[in-house]
Amino acid sequence: MGAEKLGDVHFPVSCAPAQQAAFNRGVALLHSFGYTNAEAQYRAIAKADPTCAMAHWGVAMSEYQDPA
Repeated sequence: MGAEKLGDVHFPVSCAPAQQAAFNRGVALLHSFGYTNAEAQYRAIAKADPTCAMAHWGVAMSEYQDPA
């Protein structure tokens, strides 16, 4: 399998600094309509940093798919 081609994302959050790259990947997945993978990414962030509220936002956003 080749490298992901999701583009460059920088979405600063106040979570643990070690989770920043993972969060950026989650945002890129979300905006590429990779909802299942994005949700898994955000859940992994929440597990690694339970105080990261934005990880829970990411899970919620991954579950919201506009039917329009």
